[in-house]
Amino acid sequence: MKSVRFEMRLDQATANRIDLWSNKQLGSLSRSEAVRQLVDTGLAASHPNEFYPNNTEKLMIILCCEILKKLDTRSEIDPELIKHAMTEGHFWAIGWQMQDIISNKTIAPKSVTQVNDILEMWNRIEDAKEELSTEEQTELEKGDSLSEFFGFDGHNETEHFSIAHFMIKKMGRYGRFKNHNMDLDSHMPMVRNYLTMVEKYKTIRPALAGRNMNLAELKIILSRDN
Repeated sequence: MKSVRFEMRLDQATANRIDLWSNKQLGSLSRSEAVRQLVDTGLAASHPNEFYPNNTEKLMIILCCEILKKLDTRSEIDPELIKHAMTEGHFWAIGWQMQDIISNKTIAPKSVTQVNDILEMWNRIEDAKEELSTEEQTELEKGDSLSEFFGFDGHNETEHFSIAHFMIKKMGRYGRFKNHNMDLDSHMPMVRNYLTMVEKYKTIRPALAGRNMNLAELKIILSRDN
């Protein structure tokens, strides 16, 4: 899982308290590692239903997955998915995929919800486009519109790209995009455009019960005009 570097400044009293706590722990902790562990403890206390295993717990879970795979038994638990979630840091995926087993849905980052909304929208767009006549498809392509789902920028939108890749390739969701011609890498920033489209889609979605979008609705969503 990719780490993020940032600068933090502390007053001397707080730094002394961190050092004092660090010295009382087993082993020798650097100040940065001590801060990381304290942040983990605070976050766990403020979000008791959040599933965010530490390194020891991740190792134990991965070992259990390997044992379950060797046993080759029928189970609702997908050890391969859990293993990938542990190694790639997508802990939210376990709660999403196993809601019948885990009663409290795992808290997911905002970016997970954004990616899911974007993929759901594009899935409905593609369903609707398949029902258009040849004339309507030609009409849709006129003007300044976003004609297809390009994926996410693998260099500048790494979090969204990784989440989309995991949802589609590992969780089996939105299978339409599994063999994406650019492997989900748009090579240019797309999130802002997609989120603008999602806001327009949400105003139309309540009227879509039992039907797909028509040409007029597709033109509204796909238009680059805000």
